[in-house]
Amino acid sequence: MVIDVLTSSSQGNCYKVAQDDSSFLIEVGLPLQKIKKKLGYTLSKIDFALCSHIHFDHSKAAADILKNGIPLITSESTAAALKLNSHNLITFPDDNAKPIKIGSWQIVPFKLLHDVDVPCHGFLCQSLVVNETVFYASDTKILPPLSDRTAKSITHMIVEANHSKVLVQQNVLEGKLDKSLGIRIMRSHMAIETLVEWLESHRFDNLQEIVLCHLSDKNSCAETIKKTIMATMGVLVRVA
Repeated sequence: MVIDVLTSSSQGNCYKVAQDDSSFLIEVGLPLQKIKKKLGYTLSKIDFALCSHIHFDHSKAAADILKNGIPLITSESTAAALKLNSHNLITFPDDNAKPIKIGSWQIVPFKLLHDVDVPCHGFLCQSLVVNETVFYASDTKILPPLSDRTAKSITHMIVEANHSKVLVQQNVLEGKLDKSLGIRIMRSHMAIETLVEWLESHRFDNLQEIVLCHLSDKNSCAETIKKTIMATMGVLVRVA
């Protein structure tokens, strides 16, 4: 399995997951033309796309993806808020979503905690061909507990490591960050300290790679976070 980071920031998020002859996008937060360019103009090879929530840095190309005949999987409330309407649209309820089988994949949505009018979701993307599973979660304060079986099935992760609580507090005290913004960041995005605690609470026996996404420029240190996660998990770690 290969994960390509097309972009990861507050300006846009999009990741390509490829396995053998199958590939799909997680998030479509760029104009379609930019996505096409980053894919080397091979959009026709994308089997489907996932969209976690309504914020434009995750959903900007949602309507255009559908117009190009590519199935888009998102929640009912996100589809309604974005006014999406297409026979290629696949929706799931905000709560207690059932697994969705599409092509050689099974997608299991799960709810996250973010400052958004309609719910944000993460995705467990399970290959139906080989024993590989991608766990994706971004724009969330916390992560859900996983069963031992689910944790052991995960081979790849794309997960938010937005900020360090210590750096946010330090920047607020030094006047480099508005206090209200600091509070919003800590209430709606994943702190590295929270991520480490969650990782340590599970047995990820088959985990091969972690891609850290959505890092804050001012409230995190990419190299420090990377080293911390590598020391914690002992697997390949990349910063998106």
